[in-house]
Amino acid sequence: MAYFGLKYYAEMRSKYKGVIWRVEIAERGFIGIAEHMDFSGSNPLKITWENRGDDFFVPVKANEASITVMCHKNFH
Repeated sequence: MAYFGLKYYAEMRSKYKGVIWRVEIAERGFIGIAEHMDFSGSNPLKITWENRGDDFFVPVKANEASITVMCHKNFH
């Protein structure tokens, strides 16, 4: 079984009720210390849910996420 280690992470507070969102990016076989990322822009995290209804008996719902991060070092 493949091991995925946490490589990058970032947190932001939502505009709605101040909920904290955490984005984590893992890499196959990575062993090391995770690096903190900084979000960038006015809408750094966008989640799109597929419209397949809201059926209670469907435990997994497909979605897509886009993130915008700030790079402090070139090519990092």
